[in-house]
Amino acid sequence: MGKRDKSVKKTPLAAPAQLTHNPFAQLVGAPVVAPSIEADAATHVVATAVERLAVAATLAGAATGAIEVAAERPAAIKRRGRLILRRETKHRGGKAVIVIGGFEALADHDRAALETLAKELKQLLGCGGAVEHEREIVLQGDRPAKVAELLRAKGFRVEGVTA
Repeated sequence: MGKRDKSVKKTPLAAPAQLTHNPFAQLVGAPVVAPSIEADAATHVVATAVERLAVAATLAGAATGAIEVAAERPAAIKRRGRLILRRETKHRGGKAVIVIGGFEALADHDRAALETLAKELKQLLGCGGAVEHEREIVLQGDRPAKVAELLRAKGFRVEGVTA
């Protein structure tokens, strides 16, 4: 690196300009709009269209008067059986995996259903995994709470390591 030319003088920075307008001024007095209540079905309970209408009607009718909308209950999740989660690290170089077992006791247990469930879980979690011995799903990573949440959303009762 060469020497700096001392004949060039530094110019001081100018003071920052003050804002001339308020970007939120147009929002004052605007009606409040409820955010979309949709979420990923595997991670959260999705509100039904009737519930979304009820929220919109409540917000719109709050100033004008009471508007009543009968909210229907969402359809019950079909119970599919009990699965057991466990965390393993042996023979994997210290890396943790989540093993999902208990598929043998399920009535609709077959290799194709197991492969489909494994594929869905791997896509939702963004991880790798495999079906081992045609009776267990092995998912890479140490996220048992998220795995348990996704399995419960699919109708399974989850036991074992869930935190």
